[in-house]
Amino acid sequence: MAKLQGLLEAAGNLMGSSGATSPMPGLLEPLDTDRIAQKLELEARGSERGRRGLPSGLQTVFDEVEQTIVQTINDASVIQRGQVIGTLKALRQTVERFNVKSKLAQLRLVASEAQARFTEARQKIRGDLKRLQNESVAAQEELALFRKKHRLSRPARLPANPWTGGGLLLLVLAFETALNGLFFAKGSELGLIGGIGVAFGASVLNVAFCFFLGFGLARQVNRRFFPLRAMAALLTAALLVGVVAFHLFIAHFRDATALVGEGAAYRTAVQTILQEPWALTEIQSWFLFGLGTAFSIIAFSKGYGWDDPYPGYGAVSRRALAAEMAHEDAHQDLFADLGDATDTAVHDFKTALASLPIEAQQAENARSQASALAQKLALYEDHLEEVANSLLARYRDANGAARPDRPPARFDERWHLTPRTDALSLLGDTGAAATENMDAVLAEIQELHDGLLKRYQDLLEEAGKKADGEVRA
Repeated sequence: MAKLQGLLEAAGNLMGSSGATSPMPGLLEPLDTDRIAQKLELEARGSERGRRGLPSGLQTVFDEVEQTIVQTINDASVIQRGQVIGTLKALRQTVERFNVKSKLAQLRLVASEAQARFTEARQKIRGDLKRLQNESVAAQEELALFRKKHRLSRPARLPANPWTGGGLLLLVLAFETALNGLFFAKGSELGLIGGIGVAFGASVLNVAFCFFLGFGLARQVNRRFFPLRAMAALLTAALLVGVVAFHLFIAHFRDATALVGEGAAYRTAVQTILQEPWALTEIQSWFLFGLGTAFSIIAFSKGYGWDDPYPGYGAVSRRALAAEMAHEDAHQDLFADLGDATDTAVHDFKTALASLPIEAQQAENARSQASALAQKLALYEDHLEEVANSLLARYRDANGAARPDRPPARFDERWHLTPRTDALSLLGDTGAAATENMDAVLAEIQELHDGLLKRYQDLLEEAGKKADGEVRA
């Protein structure tokens, strides 16, 4: 309004400098006829011009005073019309932004796209997801049967990362080979290289044998069948004794190599271990025996703990876990994007349900304001026409009373404001968007919202899962 008043005052000053001294009113504010007449000095100028016989009785166009009156009114009309038209356009845009049919069509499209996603998801549920679910159920049944058959109530003890144990075994193998190579270097014809060659063969044999002894035979001790357990325990103990004997022989072989050389070392070591098994001549040989035995124990323990101690339990448990994870992953992959899309659609529906009534009221208010403003403009233009004719009458009456002759015939004619603003054309079809049946629209949106959630829940149930709050209703 301040900007409008500034424009009006500027226009008034401009017209005042050109002879039109009437101040411009505010938005559709009525003009003060007496004030304008006083500013323009209509009676005085009319009398003065009448005594001089002006305007001529034959003149058919307005004289300068009449033109000033008409220009004043026309200027007011132009400014007011421009301001009203700008306001009407803004109100009309407010109404046109609210388009129930367009919004409803968009929400129907959202529901249709979601339905297409649901149809595709249902096909996957009945195909790959169902197959994975059946495999998971079968694996779980196999696990349950295995536990029942072997009377196992505890969960399987599966290693967190078996490859870490494998890396440790390689490290043990390398460390044992290096140390044994140093010990065997003495007496070897090839020195350190020859010693490492002998040590590597012994280390590989030691680590591999002990690992598979722990992984295979030793775990049979946990069997429920007592004769098998007893046999496994005896064989394991015997083989462990054999491992100790093997390392004792290696130590004797190292002593023999240092004494008689590589050629006769084997025979000498066999004779020595049979006659005096604990008679090692050098402290390094005792270190060789102790390290070999320690590394054997490490390899044996790693083999024993490579899988669950009960034979077969780890493999069955892993199959069940893998089948369950495959089904879970497929379920997650299927419902992750589907859940996000459903959340988005539900949010759109809830937003529409909350905002449409408010937007409809705003649009209706804007439409009512536009209609009232257009009608007020039409009445205001009638007012301008009346003011103009009243001012013309004052001037003409004073002019006619002072004339020595008859005034022009046109003094009896009324002036009409042109062009007049068509209020209906300014309004346009602003009422159409706000006249929708909002109750029916909101009911349809609520039905789309509820139907979408129900179909999503049906898919979750068909997939064998509960909603667990994945989609917020």
